Amino acid sequence: MPVQTLPVWEPLQRAPPLLPGDFALNEATIGLLQQKMQKGEYTARSIAESYLERIRQIDQKGPALHSIIELNPDALSIADELDKERKDGKLRGPLHGIPVLIKDNIDTGDKMMTTAGSLALVGHKAAQDAYIIRQLRAAGAVILGKTNLSEWANFRSTRSTSGWSSRGGQTKGPYILDRNPSGSSAGSGSAVAANLCAVAIGTETDGFRRIPLFGERRRRHQADGRAAEPQRDHPDIGYPGYSRPDGADGDRCRNPPGCADGSR
Repeated sequence: MPVQTLPVWEPLQRAPPLLPGDFALNEATIGLLQQKMQKGEYTARSIAESYLERIRQIDQKGPALHSIIELNPDALSIADELDKERKDGKLRGPLHGIPVLIKDNIDTGDKMMTTAGSLALVGHKAAQDAYIIRQLRAAGAVILGKTNLSEWANFRSTRSTSGWSSRGGQTKGPYILDRNPSGSSAGSGSAVAANLCAVAIGTETDGFRRIPLFGERRRRHQADGRAAEPQRDHPDIGYPGYSRPDGADGDRCRNPPGCADGSR
């Protein structure tokens, strides 16, 4: 009996080049950004401004990735304060001045909303930071904004679409625009892959880290995320995604550079 071969899959809409060669922070690692700031070539503000401009160019316009659901209006002022601390000789650690994006089901006690991507929670602002956010702020991270996700972290329906939320729309894969990035933390994964940030935080229940995007799964006490929508009797696990010098994803690294709590 002849063996049947599967048809070759062709994407319906190939992504245009995402500004190759003309974005200074392409695949920039935490270590590289720290070296540049140490030498005075970059500042926390200039790094944040560069990522914000790229978000405007390819997330809000152009291919319109829809990976970011909200930007932090205080991001640049936070960066300015961290630059002042650096100038005064105070460095909080490896994340000092590094922009980080946060999945929109993790509480941030600031001007941003925490909605799990749902229009039903528009206007909801957390009273306090989740543990992981407190750790990131203490480590000197610049919270740049919130990322899109599968609404309610994909707990909305058995037939829900990964990366779609009523508030943020459909997150696109940055290199194949007609395919979703998969997993409820689609916005965090797409943002890192498209170089919209140096680090992004997602949450893991049972699928996203196992569906091939990226991620370093942390034990709950290491990266606890107070979520807006508890799905069951145990909360999701927060994890960071980031760029590595060897091009591999964070999945293969037990100690991502600049982990907020310094744990292994």
